[in-house]
Amino acid sequence: MSVAIVEKALKNLTSVNERHNRVSESDRIMAYLAHMEKEVVCVPIIGQFSVGKSRAVNTIFENELLEEDLTPETAFPTEIQYPLNKESLDKIHIYYRAKDTDGEQLYKSLSLDQYTKKERDKLNAGDIDYIRLYTSNEFFESIQRIKLVDMPGFGSGNDIHDRAINDYISKSMAYIIAFSAESEGMVIHESLIGILKELVVFNTKICIMITKMDKAPHDEDFRNSWELLKTNLEKYIGIKKFDLIQISSHENDVQELKSYLLKLQDESEAILITHRFLPFYLRAADETLVFLKTLVEKGKLSESELKEEEDKIAVEIEKLSNTVADSTRKLKTDTAMCSLEIINDIQYALDNELGAFVSLAMNRDAHSVSEKINSTVRITLQNSFQSRFVSKAQRYVDTIDAEVAAVDAMISGIYVTGERSDPTFVDKVGNIAAGGVIAGGLSAGLTLGGLSAGGLGLASAAPFITIPFTVPILGLIAFLAGGIISLILSKVQAEKKREEARKQLRQQFQTSVFSAVLKQVRPTIDDTIRSALDSICTDVDRVLKERKDTLEKALADCRKMLNDEAEEKMRKMDSIAGDIQMIEEDRNRCKQMI
Repeated sequence: MSVAIVEKALKNLTSVNERHNRVSESDRIMAYLAHMEKEVVCVPIIGQFSVGKSRAVNTIFENELLEEDLTPETAFPTEIQYPLNKESLDKIHIYYRAKDTDGEQLYKSLSLDQYTKKERDKLNAGDIDYIRLYTSNEFFESIQRIKLVDMPGFGSGNDIHDRAINDYISKSMAYIIAFSAESEGMVIHESLIGILKELVVFNTKICIMITKMDKAPHDEDFRNSWELLKTNLEKYIGIKKFDLIQISSHENDVQELKSYLLKLQDESEAILITHRFLPFYLRAADETLVFLKTLVEKGKLSESELKEEEDKIAVEIEKLSNTVADSTRKLKTDTAMCSLEIINDIQYALDNELGAFVSLAMNRDAHSVSEKINSTVRITLQNSFQSRFVSKAQRYVDTIDAEVAAVDAMISGIYVTGERSDPTFVDKVGNIAAGGVIAGGLSAGLTLGGLSAGGLGLASAAPFITIPFTVPILGLIAFLAGGIISLILSKVQAEKKREEARKQLRQQFQTSVFSAVLKQVRPTIDDTIRSALDSICTDVDRVLKERKDTLEKALADCRKMLNDEAEEKMRKMDSIAGDIQMIEEDRNRCKQMI
């Protein structure tokens, strides 16, 4: 696959629209071309402290740019990628949690030479949100579509599990999970369990990276540890396939990591082409073909016949508007109870995990209780939104798409079908696109899921509607720590009182904790559904207006040709036919890439 083929097709499309004075369409395509080269996918590296993540990245760098022995106070994510432009070449951008008076995030830019250990020692995780490092390193130049994210080790006390999911799951292609080959290093800690479950829900690729292979114990001991790790992984991710790489960065052997990242680079190019660049191009090409073929179909008509066509188009647009209005009312009726249904699903899931919550609480592990509640809620949210809301919205989208296509077929004499964006790309990776904008018409994919090469299959055609949609990802529910658990367990002084404490905890979870969780979640669910419905209605209105404007301009151009001399009219028709042929050839060439 080649991005250059799509870029050339888009440039040709821009030229055609400029020739026909379709300024807004050509501007939209040019804007999309401008940010195509900047689109990247994230690959976070996660694991326990001192497992060797930063060391591995430094070995690729051939430079000690990343701190390898961080304390929790100096731990924050570091994003590494090839520079998007010359101005970012070999620069460090330090993004602070604080914002300026306009609400913009504060940041400081340094050259790599200025990013000394003395400078790094000044940074505190309480002040820093994340760091982005733009490197001209030769290897990173070869993986320009990959943004590698070195995450702080778990157990830092900075809710790293929360950030690993919240900040990156929606825009990540794969997660690399690091384990040390040293004795007792290949253990799945409680902090990782929730992440594994959520990666499965999002259908995100998983790669297991075994570090410090030079320090691995005796072969038989290592094999036993590896077999146990595989068994435990299967417990949490089922039969989901994962990749395995082994490195020894202290011996500068990170070849398997490099090879894996190069493979992801190839996959990311293919994914972006098939599920982002091509869908945008095909929708834009079809919109232009509707315009051009309407010119051809109606360009032979007389003044009176054109007037009849205008009246017919007005009637058809009115019918389409009425159909959309009816469908929109039905969607709002069908989804009116979604919020309550999702809340009930979460309540049921929490009740099912009650025993696990109580056991963690009895061990005085309030943080793990909070993490497990949060993970349970988020996983249930993903699944429940899919079944309760997204499926209904998808049926609505398909109905509107079909209605718009039918109008195109009747008026322009053609039936065009673009390709859907893959469901997992519908604003899950909003940050990949400039400004989080997914261009096109209403979307075809509301389904949720991770950006995973294994899970990315082309959906059926739905050319017109693209709806940005994300399920809410909650912040860590932390109100348990030092509260109910401490209050109850402080009274436990003897074994005979443990059962009473367990009973009290069960009652408190059911009567106080779960209700507080649901109270926290409900507004987010309501707002998300409301926002999604607003996005649908806005995009439907936009699509209808664009179609009406396109058809009206085509008829207006036809009217102008009525006064042309026969030779001039023939020249224009030949030019239009040439434009149609070029677009169709480009379109067929691009379709062959799928």
